Amino acid sequence: MQISTNQALYTLIGTTFGGNGTTTFNLPDLRSAAIGWGGVRYFICLAGIYPSRG
Repeated sequence: MQISTNQALYTLIGTTFGGNGTTTFNLPDLRSAAIGWGGVRYFICLAGIYPSRG
């Protein structure tokens, strides 16, 4: 993903899952993630309001 167009998401994830940290970062590959209790699945929202810290 491009850092320049996804700055809020980059501040949360950084380069934990790859990317060069200068212009790009990667999202985790959740396709093989186990389905949790009660059928809960994992998702990452790519757009929306950045949560406040407080």
